[in-house]
Amino acid sequence: MWPQKLKKQIQLFVMTVFMLLLIGGGIHVVFADEEIRSLLFDWFERKEDESIEAIETTILKEQEKQMNRIKNELQKTIAEAEERIDIFTENEKKRRIIQLEQHANDILKTIKIEDAAIEAEVNEQLMEIIERAISEMDAISNDLQPFIQED
Repeated sequence: MWPQKLKKQIQLFVMTVFMLLLIGGGIHVVFADEEIRSLLFDWFERKEDESIEAIETTILKEQEKQMNRIKNELQKTIAEAEERIDIFTENEKKRRIIQLEQHANDILKTIKIEDAAIEAEVNEQLMEIIERAISEMDAISNDLQPFIQED
């Protein structure tokens, strides 16, 4: 049959091929496992990025919507407050004017001017002025007495 040496070479060859197939198959399984991990990792990473982007977009849209709502409500509230302040201011002005008019009327009611009293006071002041003038003229006359010749 086959010579011993050839048999051993064929066995060595078959074992080498078998070992290479085992190693190659194992490597292929290892690479396939790594490829599956890589695919899964990429898929999860892509989904994570898509989810984050979708969440951020939704949050930004909702934030803008709520900011507009707040701004509109704030403008409405400010307008209402402004109107209330204007009404309050007008009412207070009217109330204060009425108070001032009433106070002025009260003062005018208490003031009674009598013509006789005014005339008496004016006459008194005029008499004081006249008396002062007469006394000043008398003083001057007394000072000039030595220079006046009597007839």
